[in-house]
Amino acid sequence: MLIMLSDRLSSWRDAKGLTQWQLAQLADIPRPNLSAIERGKRYADERYAAAMQDARAAGAGSMQSASVDSAKQ
Repeated sequence: MLIMLSDRLSSWRDAKGLTQWQLAQLADIPRPNLSAIERGKRYADERYAAAMQDARAAGAGSMQSASVDSAKQ
């Protein structure tokens, strides 16, 4: 699962129209760590993998609107 997460995370995030910053905020992880995971420079430990699953389960539509709404405030 860790390799699959690293290989597909960036593609999934781009397909959902999210920036690294937005996804890191939604998953409650530091953006530099998300970047390192996407580049394969850092393994996603269980906490990060669970956070990514939670963010993914939330659905892209709700994630994007929440990010846009918070950016407007």
